[in-house]
Amino acid sequence: MPFILIHGGWGGGQGWWKVKSLLEKQGHRVFAPSLPGQGDRAQEGGPHVNLTSHVNAIVALIARERLEHVVLVGHSLGGMVVSGVAERTPEKLARLVYVDAFLPQHGESAFDQMAPAFVATLKKRAADRGEGWAIASNDGKGPPQPIGTLEERISLTNPAAAAIPGTYILTMDQGAKVDAFSGAAARARRKIWPVHVLHTGHLPQVTMPATLADLLIEAALASQPY
Repeated sequence: MPFILIHGGWGGGQGWWKVKSLLEKQGHRVFAPSLPGQGDRAQEGGPHVNLTSHVNAIVALIARERLEHVVLVGHSLGGMVVSGVAERTPEKLARLVYVDAFLPQHGESAFDQMAPAFVATLKKRAADRGEGWAIASNDGKGPPQPIGTLEERISLTNPAAAAIPGTYILTMDQGAKVDAFSGAAARARRKIWPVHVLHTGHLPQVTMPATLADLLIEAALASQPY
């Protein structure tokens, strides 16, 4: 079963390298692409880049590589991309895995799933320092996030996409009772999906790569075609 690992905002495919290596050592075919405007595709960034741009990139990858029975994994903002790709190519996907990620409903954007105060901060950052479209990261390193990837609302009306099994992996700081993505995990539970909790920060692919890789393999095995 092939895996496609989708990074989150202000990220790039390189952020998955530890998990990618572990999965490949188990004999899996693994893709961890950078999305347009991010990572090693930073030069493609601009006000034209939105959620559809990112979904198109993954749909094209699946077609180019002639992939079937894909385990599609999204971290953080990458959850929006996972949902968009599932809407477009459900027949190519065996399972969806959301790693501390947005799990949108029809008509929602990433901004719609964030606290209003945080949304206002990001929009101000784009207005003040990013010509209205480029949201710089907190540390100012790496390429900015195109605001269109956060404000474009997603259309989810395909019943075949809704039928794809899923897994949710929530990260939670030690001692915490709630996380920014606890609401998304609750949505996953209502779908009767397995929800795993990792007691670590928002980047388990960096802090707990072996544990995360094991959970992804478990998700793949649960979705083996018969």
